[in-house]
Amino acid sequence: VAHAHTYIEQATLLGDIDTETVSLRVKLEGISEEHTEDWELRYTVYAPNSSEPVINRTIPFLPTPNEEGEVRFHTEFALPDPLLWSVDTPNLYTATLTLLHAHTPIDTLTTRFGIRKIETRDGWVWLNHQPIFLVGVLDQDFYPRTLYTPPSREYLRDQFIKAKQLGINLMRCHIKVPDPAYLELCDELGLLVWYEIPNGKKLTHAFQKRSRQTFLDMWNRDANHPSLCFASIINESWGIDLNNPDERDWLRDSYYWAKSIASPWLIVDNSPCVPNF
Repeated sequence: VAHAHTYIEQATLLGDIDTETVSLRVKLEGISEEHTEDWELRYTVYAPNSSEPVINRTIPFLPTPNEEGEVRFHTEFALPDPLLWSVDTPNLYTATLTLLHAHTPIDTLTTRFGIRKIETRDGWVWLNHQPIFLVGVLDQDFYPRTLYTPPSREYLRDQFIKAKQLGINLMRCHIKVPDPAYLELCDELGLLVWYEIPNGKKLTHAFQKRSRQTFLDMWNRDANHPSLCFASIINESWGIDLNNPDERDWLRDSYYWAKSIASPWLIVDNSPCVPNF
């Protein structure tokens, strides 16, 4: 992908239905130490099915690297009476972010996001403060001829429409991270998604490190998808010995680590089957 030397690498928009606010986090790449002044970020937000912006603001900022040397920008804005995303009303907002230097546009990124809340209470999963009965299907996410690669968006769309017609409201994409088109279409059509870190064979130090980095990459890529509500660390104890107290400690610690990063998702430590629950 071609882009300017300085560009928006990542933009995450997370809505809070209780406070009716949106948290915007932007990661920038390629800002030179010689050019740290006169930077601005313009963010324009469009409501679902509308060409008129509900938010259009430009904010100056000073690009200051953090301890990891990354340049990140964070702001919040109010979004009164938001149109919530749900399986019945999959409302999607569109945000266009423009990076400016000395009032000159340098880079632009457009992304979609939804506003929803997923939580567990009283033995139920709740979506937007309402209990929801999950009717899920285990999707191995393999395809004729193309195997791991979806044949087309049309193929996926047809698959998801048929799932909705069957009364399914949850796709569990099994032990893999799907193509972005998978999540985009579930956003559009109103299907919850549960996905997982691909499993290893043994919980070595290398796998422990790789699994956390993989989860972090999953969050960074997919945080804007309102359909994505569940993420597993381990599936059916594959790659972990749950009889080993050290490995159980790692799984517990990894749960709290993942939850601290991806609080809008429900985190599953080990998705069980007989006899590993």
